[in-house]
Amino acid sequence: MPQLRPGLAAEMVLVAEYIVNRRAAAYLPARHVKKYLDSGHLHLVPDAPRFPYPVWATVFSTPPPRFILV
Repeated sequence: MPQLRPGLAAEMVLVAEYIVNRRAAAYLPARHVKKYLDSGHLHLVPDAPRFPYPVWATVFSTPPPRFILV
């Protein structure tokens, strides 16, 4: 599973801990709660909607110029 920027990853760990300790429910990215799923502290809800994250990529057919401003 890919990692997000460190700040967001740390925030997700805190959110997961809060959910586990409060016995609450939340939609959280699987990559951040995998250890809780594996240990049985959290579980997936059957038939719950999934929220896929799309990915976009750009491929150059020729090498790009040295500097690209976006």
